[in-house]
Amino acid sequence: MTTSDQVPGAIQPILTRRGLIIGGFAAASVLTLSPPGRLSPAAATTAGGALPLVQELATPSDRTAFDPVEQVLADYLVIVAAMANDIVTDGGPMHGWMSGGWWRTPSEPFNARVQEHVATLAWFYANARSWNPYAGDPALLARLDAAIGFYLDLQHSDGSWPEYSAVEHSRAATGFGLVSLTEAYRQLEAASVLPARRTQMEDALRLAASWFLDLSNSTTWGTPTTIIRFANQTIAGLVGCAHAAEALGDSALTAAVDTGIGVFSARAQASGGWFYEPTGLDLAYSHEVQVPDMADLYRVTGDQRLLDMAERWLGILSLVTVREPDGSGYIGMGSASARTGGSVPITDAFSDARDRTAFTGELLPAVPGFAAYRPSVSTVNTARAQWAASTDPIVGRAKQNTSPRLWMHVTANAPLASAADRSAALAALPTIASSRFTEARTGVLGMQFVFVRRPRYYLASLFGQRASTRVRNGSQLLWHPTMGTTIVGFNNAAVDDDFWGTILGDGVDEARATLTAAFASGGAPVAITGLGAVTGDFSITASSATGIKTVTDVADTGFTRTVTAPSAGTEQIPLLLQQGDALQWLGSGSGSPTWGQNSAAAATGLCLTRSGVKMKLKWGARENVTLTDTARTIFEDGDRRQHLLRIPHPGALTLEVAFSS
Repeated sequence: MTTSDQVPGAIQPILTRRGLIIGGFAAASVLTLSPPGRLSPAAATTAGGALPLVQELATPSDRTAFDPVEQVLADYLVIVAAMANDIVTDGGPMHGWMSGGWWRTPSEPFNARVQEHVATLAWFYANARSWNPYAGDPALLARLDAAIGFYLDLQHSDGSWPEYSAVEHSRAATGFGLVSLTEAYRQLEAASVLPARRTQMEDALRLAASWFLDLSNSTTWGTPTTIIRFANQTIAGLVGCAHAAEALGDSALTAAVDTGIGVFSARAQASGGWFYEPTGLDLAYSHEVQVPDMADLYRVTGDQRLLDMAERWLGILSLVTVREPDGSGYIGMGSASARTGGSVPITDAFSDARDRTAFTGELLPAVPGFAAYRPSVSTVNTARAQWAASTDPIVGRAKQNTSPRLWMHVTANAPLASAADRSAALAALPTIASSRFTEARTGVLGMQFVFVRRPRYYLASLFGQRASTRVRNGSQLLWHPTMGTTIVGFNNAAVDDDFWGTILGDGVDEARATLTAAFASGGAPVAITGLGAVTGDFSITASSATGIKTVTDVADTGFTRTVTAPSAGTEQIPLLLQQGDALQWLGSGSGSPTWGQNSAAAATGLCLTRSGVKMKLKWGARENVTLTDTARTIFEDGDRRQHLLRIPHPGALTLEVAFSS
């Protein structure tokens, strides 16, 4: 490797580049500069100032050559040349832009997040492995240098980076950018190359960290009296600042990170345990982004406050997810997720290539309960041995599915739980450890989660103001310890039929409205703070401006849901059916519905039999009901499939839900 800083294709002065970027991206004349796809050798040799291309892999990679913890890099290895060669190197204003649409959208030159793969290319340049032909490759270094130069030119004078427009000062682009740019800096430093560029990177990192950690910066921190919104982005910035402080040996920056952790712990997490996304719960962002980054930050700082936050999050995570008895994984109360689609499960199927929670393992020694949501060491070792033994060709990662966080987190080699420790964590899950409890969790906007475990079922509900238009209120998750999940509502955008609720003729329903809940036991009102003491029968009354009122009477063997509405409506119940289920209409001679098919009947109820247990839904009078397949599935095998049971009623309905054992 060379220590020379003389790399072909030097960038233009920063002021000139930034001026062109900010002033021209929205102009039609600049839109014609949309780069071509992959550069061809002919284009590289004829375009003025173009840099040499990075060579494609000459031979297929030998799977057995990879260290097990670095197998995740194989999918990236296949696309290194393609990503590097998509970097614009024509000597013009876009020189260094990582085009090609490999990471993040919009795939536009003003989006600094597109440039985060400088970390990936830097790793492949700096690390010699028998399977890595790009270590010390001058063509890769030249293109990487151009990309870093473009990245630095995108930085605003205050230290922030843009994402969705050239003039935006983005919390996410700056936070995640600090992580990627610090990683690239470390790799270049280890390789002893580009000293002048590294000096520029040091300045950029300090400036970005200064912007991010400025507590008067409302973009990052809000105001002292408000919650911290989009918590996953703020913790990412704290991680990036901590890594930058460590890489630069900056004690003042380290102290500022410590202060930031204190502010974050006080204002980014609801009393109910969830992190604000932006005000409510979001399973994907918190489970797959927030908590792994907290674990990364804990590795750097050892800060106990991070463990305390992780414990509180684990408390709510274990209540809004239920474990399927067959070991497939977890189904979440996705209807409550405010930002991302809630039909994605937490699967037990393991692959490094999809392990977005790898860094969470860093928390295991202090918070062993996370072992229930992580694979055991034996599972990981088996999967990696199978990967190494496979004769299938290694396939490069698809565009956009190339997160640099993934390989950084997996190769960090966080601890894994033993099979025994994981089994203990599974046994300690509240829905498994106990057959009787009532739990409530509260937060801003009057949000109230109510979790009811009784010997034959588990019912999860949400009330209050919705954190976003995606959220569905009311009871949306029903689980049985042997049958698994039988009813689950989703939160799909622009979808009107994926939740449990009564829908009036004009399309109004209570699930997509602010619900005010009241609780009573033995005829006496119970405050939500007192629900934890209620272990027997009680009722939940939910009302809204829609005029629809529901009363859920909880008992040990099941519950009754009574609906009153201002006009005729349809009760919509999102059943989660499996192919082996036995279904039978009650009070009807119409026969048996079938998984994956539509059915209609004049019936008084429906019986679902699974694993020897019956769940009966009875609505009294014979109604012309339908069961409609939606093709919405959970888990890759597609076996668990949402079907909508629709029961018309004149404005009043009593629905009994009971389990046989």
